[in-house]
Formats: sequence, structure tokens, C-alpha cells
Amino acid sequence: MKFDVVGRMRNMRLPDGKAAILYSVYEAVSNAVHAIEDKFGKSEVGAKGDIQIDVLTDPKGNVESVSIA
Repeated sequence: MKFDVVGRMRNMRLPDGKAAILYSVYEAVSNAVHAIEDKFGKSEVGAKGDIQIDVLTDPKGNVESVSIA
């Protein structure tokens, strides 16, 4: 699986500083996908791979943390 992170980022309109955070999330997910491919092989990614993304927000809906496992 190939991600075009730079292309996706260019298509998004984000306030200053938000693009860097989103880029980091894309990069972490991309790394997770590659790790799953390395462990199980490309043909088994969908069957055996699992990526969990947790976003913690405050009561106002502001993002406090992002966890990718």
C-alpha cells in the first residue's frame, strides 16, 4: 500500500501548525502499514493487520493527544 502524504497535505486547507500534526499522524499510520506488511506479507495485511488510532479531546472538542498502535 502506498500513501501520497505530500499530495494529500497539499489538498487540505489547515490552519498554521495543524498540517505538521496531521503529517505526523499520516507518517505514523504509514509506518504501521509497512510494519504489518513486513510481518505478515502484503497479501495478509487486510486479514491480519490492525491499526488502532485513538484521539483524546477535551470537553470543548480540542485534540489533546493522538495515539496510534
